[in-house]
Amino acid sequence: AAQIQLQLGKHDQAITSFLRAARSSDLRYYQQIARLGISSTYLLNRQPDLAANALNGWRSLFAESPFVSAAEFLSAFCQFESGQQSLDDRGRLLSALANLHWPSESGTYGDLLKAEAWYRLGFSDVAIETLQSLAQSSDSDWFRQRALDQLSNLLIAEARMDMARPVLQEVIESMQPSVDPDLRLRLANLELATGNHRECLRLCTEILSDPGSASVHGEALKMMGNIYQGRGDHYTAALCLSGVLPETTVPAETKGPEMQ
Repeated sequence: AAQIQLQLGKHDQAITSFLRAARSSDLRYYQQIARLGISSTYLLNRQPDLAANALNGWRSLFAESPFVSAAEFLSAFCQFESGQQSLDDRGRLLSALANLHWPSESGTYGDLLKAEAWYRLGFSDVAIETLQSLAQSSDSDWFRQRALDQLSNLLIAEARMDMARPVLQEVIESMQPSVDPDLRLRLANLELATGNHRECLRLCTEILSDPGSASVHGEALKMMGNIYQGRGDHYTAALCLSGVLPETTVPAETKGPEMQ
């Protein structure tokens, strides 16, 4: 049940199920799988301290276990994320990644964590390949969406905008009709960064027409205001920057080149 809940993105329920499994069985195998699951779930939610607590005493629990490399990886990643990211922390995490054999019993979420770890260590190309492979092979909609989400973020950080655009469009389409507003805003930001102002305005207008995206309405209006400011349309820019949506947000096509 915990694995299914995790694949559906129901993390709180997954942790509860993992805890129940660990407490209801004396078999080390189930306790090990549960500990790995709880720690991984916390790491996926960027809570390394809680993830480390879930692994407390792991060396004795995983002694001579086929899952020991997975426990070592999670422990090293927790330390790296929680600490000063010293050379020793980096070396330990890199060694753990090199020796990692993620157990099939623990599902594909290990690939998400591996990709994040590789990226945090500066191995962007390895992280990209890992996420691309996971997005293509995962049977779980949640894991596939999470992989595409991470991949788009990574590609934008690496200034690979032409690669990031179709990835973002794909994950947004897959989440219809309940799209994370941060993803819509990320795509609008990408279009702004690449000079595609008309498309940026169109996307911002979509965001502003959706009450469910209210958390990013301010950022969308700010983007629009900056575009109009750059075009010399100071009145419309002032409306946007003061939080007011102008009546016409995407101008009609003109014969001349678009002002940037």
